Amino acid sequence: MDRRTSKVIDIELFKDADSAWRWRLRAANYEVLAVSEAYSSRAKAEQTAKLIRSADYEIRTDGLPAETKPKPAKRAKFPL
Repeated sequence: MDRRTSKVIDIELFKDADSAWRWRLRAANYEVLAVSEAYSSRAKAEQTAKLIRSADYEIRTDGLPAETKPKPAKRAKFPL
C-alpha cells in the first residue's frame, strides 16, 4: 500500500479554549496521536501542519540507537 495515497492519518486545525490555534494528528481509527503547541494565528498552525503532512519520516522499529539508549540505573546496595 502506498502511504502517500492511503489515508492513514488526518491533521485537523482547531481553536482551543483560550482561542489559540492548534493542530491535532489523528490515526485512521480517529485516536489522537499528537496535539501541537498553541499558535497565535490559523496561518501559523496550518503552516506547521503542512510541514508535518509533507515530511518524509523514517520509521524505526528497533527503538533508539545504542548510543542514545539510557543506561540502566545502578541499584543501591542495602545491608540485610
